[in-house]
Amino acid sequence: IDVSVGTAFFLMGGFLGYAAGGSVGTLLVSRLGFAGLLWLIPPALLAVPLLYGTRIRLATDVPAGTTPDRHPAQGKDGASFSFWAVFFMALPAAVATEGIIWSVPARLKELGFPLTMGGFSNMSFLLGSIVGNVTWACLAAKRNKLLFCLAGYLLGIPWLLAYVETISSPAAWGLLAGAGTFLVAPYTLQVTMARYARGLNLGGRMALMVGGTWGLAGLAVPLMAKIAELVSLQAVLNWLWTGYLFSAMLGAGLMWKNRSAQPPAAETETASYS
Repeated sequence: IDVSVGTAFFLMGGFLGYAAGGSVGTLLVSRLGFAGLLWLIPPALLAVPLLYGTRIRLATDVPAGTTPDRHPAQGKDGASFSFWAVFFMALPAAVATEGIIWSVPARLKELGFPLTMGGFSNMSFLLGSIVGNVTWACLAAKRNKLLFCLAGYLLGIPWLLAYVETISSPAAWGLLAGAGTFLVAPYTLQVTMARYARGLNLGGRMALMVGGTWGLAGLAVPLMAKIAELVSLQAVLNWLWTGYLFSAMLGAGLMWKNRSAQPPAAETETASYS
């Protein structure tokens, strides 16, 4: 199985939990007040023994000399990317995604929708991302993953713009689900690319790619909240698409730089896929 496909199925659990948590959380608060969130503590505690029982172990670096120095994580050419290039390509999109998750429920509340509508809309966005993650990973298997990252961003931006323009409609959540299908899918491919990228060790790359991107994106939310106070929530929503565009531009620059640095075809060795 291609590494990106396995990664997509692995991340599916996190996205599914995140999606369900937003919907369940708003339902509990609407029925029981903020004290209703206490009901989310037992499932979290139950996850500890379950995780321990699975005996999952973190992947470690393979000793030098036992595997090829390069892995075709991004396509058939077998070229290697710098980890930091992949990381900073993923970061603007992560900021935009965090902005959507934060601002959509608040904006819908301003428009007069019940609190549960915000949770349902976020759940739709994340469920769409699950479908997109798996589909995009299967399509990109053994192909140029960077190219599929760019395609995902460029195909998803129109869906997000359409949602922002029609957010006052009760059926607009369908457009948000479409946006999630394309806009979040590149992240899975970027995790795969980071796994085989140059720089740091495997644990450091995975920690920064999985935790660092979303941690830094979360820190951007207070800044977006301040902008919303000074202008409006709608203004923040209107410009979130630029985060995905910026990630696409960084990816395009990385692709151009990588292609210009490629050796002649006769000198390029064929690498095997995991």
